[in-house]
Amino acid sequence: MNVASRVLRRLPVADPNRALALGSAVLLYLSFASVLYGIAEVVSRPPLLVGLLVAAAAAATALSRVLRLRTAVLLGLVLFVGGLGWYLLELPPDALDFDRFESTVLEPFLALLTGLSVLRIVNVELWVLVVSPGPVFLGWYLAMRRHYVGSAVVGVLGLLFFVLASGNSTGATRPSRARRSWPSSWPRWSS
Repeated sequence: MNVASRVLRRLPVADPNRALALGSAVLLYLSFASVLYGIAEVVSRPPLLVGLLVAAAAAATALSRVLRLRTAVLLGLVLFVGGLGWYLLELPPDALDFDRFESTVLEPFLALLTGLSVLRIVNVELWVLVVSPGPVFLGWYLAMRRHYVGSAVVGVLGLLFFVLASGNSTGATRPSRARRSWPSSWPRWSS
């Protein structure tokens, strides 16, 4: 018996359900990343964002066998909250003036929830770079640990925030584009 056949016999048989679940997670996080990439194309350096997202996913893959779930969730939250803290520390001094803090930082951030453009955020380049690794790390870690529902929740929350809440008008997420492309026999909603 040669070495190749011994190695092949020891490899686990691919589970089609796991492959489908991981493929779905990849598609979810690619859609999340494509929205971030679209923002980065306007204001930043997209290769840096891609590098951060790939590093976060690679770290999640490497650490999925050694980190406990509770530690990984804490690490994902620390990445996200730490990134937001770094963002706040890097804001220009006039943005942190507490008399104007609400109008320069909080109002644009909260305006995202009403559909205004993400480009209204002060220093949006840094904001995109610091908020993206945390959710990608945590979501991909959960997918690698076979916690597919948790991974989907993290991914969908990120997707909802960046696609639906940020007023992103790319792809099929824009209702006006979808409305124009519907066949005339389909029912239409009123604007």
